[in-house]
Amino acid sequence: LDLSAIRKPKEMPIFSQDHKKIVDFALWLYDKAIEEMQQIMQIETKIMHVFFKTVLKANLRVPFRPQKRPPGLTRVEKKELEDNAWLDEYDEKLKAGLIIAVKPLEAYRALYVQYKEEFNLSVDEERKKLEDQENPMTAQDLKRYINKHKEMEKLLHSEIPKRVQVSVFMIECKDLRKALIEKHTKLVEEAKLTLRDRAKGFTAGICEAFDAMKNKIKKIPSTIEDLTNIRTYISSEVPTLVEKQKGDIEKMMEAYDILDEYMERLPREELNSKWSAFRKPKELGEMIDEQKGVLLKKEESLFASMQGSQTDFKEELLKIEDIVGNLKNYVDINQYEEVAKKTQTLRERIKECKEKEKKFNHRESLLNKPPTDYGQLKQIEKDFVPYDN
Repeated sequence: LDLSAIRKPKEMPIFSQDHKKIVDFALWLYDKAIEEMQQIMQIETKIMHVFFKTVLKANLRVPFRPQKRPPGLTRVEKKELEDNAWLDEYDEKLKAGLIIAVKPLEAYRALYVQYKEEFNLSVDEERKKLEDQENPMTAQDLKRYINKHKEMEKLLHSEIPKRVQVSVFMIECKDLRKALIEKHTKLVEEAKLTLRDRAKGFTAGICEAFDAMKNKIKKIPSTIEDLTNIRTYISSEVPTLVEKQKGDIEKMMEAYDILDEYMERLPREELNSKWSAFRKPKELGEMIDEQKGVLLKKEESLFASMQGSQTDFKEELLKIEDIVGNLKNYVDINQYEEVAKKTQTLRERIKECKEKEKKFNHRESLLNKPPTDYGQLKQIEKDFVPYDN
């Protein structure tokens, strides 16, 4: 008999044959054997019939079931019926013995109640738990999950035999054992896959974050403001970002360490990505040290360029100062339109100069340079007030 795996969820396993059918089949086979024996011919009566004075039955004389004999029996047949009455008694004993023999089958099947949880275990439902993004398992949770199901694999393998004799029956249990063990084997692999996907996700996120930091730091500044922003980013934001990524690196390595415990083989590309992510903080630190020198040279270049602009600015102030000083020479009332145009132009130029002064002083402060005093511009504004009004 086979102890088959359940066909429907949350049901106990079943035998390949129903108990009643086993009894009925055995009795049918018993009757069939007797009937077949009755068909055996007596060879002697056929071959050497001249030696027999009386006519004998052509078939071999064997026991028969009295209840199977038809009515209208001869005296001899009735005598045979009485001689074979024992066969009915044996038939009843055989039937009773078979009924007793099948009773232990149900008792053995009842032993599998202890594995009810295993029968109810659904791989699909467990897979959904593993894939739950709202309440994700930690690496240690997944490790415990894997160990739990690996232990159940061993337990089922040791507790459920391939076959066992119960009463007069040999019960085949290997298919049932295999079905239960395969559930746990699949869940172990699913948990490993989840752990590996988690590690790969950390790897991709770490590499993306560090690449973004590198791109910001390596950007060549075109202004002193850009230069200052990059330096502020390096000194203020990068340390915080790196610390966060170090936490993810620890989680990534924890996941891969657990996979190593189970001797999981990883593709070369994935291994390279893992160690590339692990090296990112060190590589970024080295790049920052190198970039500081680049930024220092860029600062010298930008400062020299600003000094050139400041020289041009001072020359522009001298020109404006001359124009404002010459306004006193316009005394003819008929020149009011010309004077009005000049004052409007001067007003705009002085406003632009004030913006440039503000920008130069701001940039000097960004570079920790002393601010340049543009007192000349203040005097120009003061001298221009009467004409502007």
